[in-house]
Amino acid sequence: MKRVNGLLPSVISAMHHGYKHFFVPEENVYELEYVPGIAIYPIGKFDQMIEYFIEGKEFFCIDQPKNIETLYQQSECFDVDFAHIKGQLIAKRALAIAAAGLHNVLMVGAP
Repeated sequence: MKRVNGLLPSVISAMHHGYKHFFVPEENVYELEYVPGIAIYPIGKFDQMIEYFIEGKEFFCIDQPKNIETLYQQSECFDVDFAHIKGQLIAKRALAIAAAGLHNVLMVGAP
C-alpha cells in the first residue's frame, strides 16, 4: 500500500462523523499517531486487511496517541539555527519552503 496525501484532514472529518477505526498505509502512521480517540491499523500489504476481516487474524493496532508535548521538547534542542546565518535571504527562504513541503534541495557551489 502506498502513502496517501491529505489523510489527516480526512481522518479528522471521519472522526466528526463517528468513525474511530482506520486502516492506513504504514507510511502515513506518523501523521495520525498524535490524534486522540482513534485506533490506527497500519497496513503494509492489502493481504493483511483481507486476513483481518475474512480469516479473523490478529492485527497490530495503535490506540494510544503519542504525547505532542514530547514532540515540542524534541524540536527545540538544535544547536544550529537560521538566525545564525547572516544574509542569504533568498537561500534561507528557499530552504524553508522546501523543508515545509518535505522536498529535497541540491545546493551547488562554494559555501
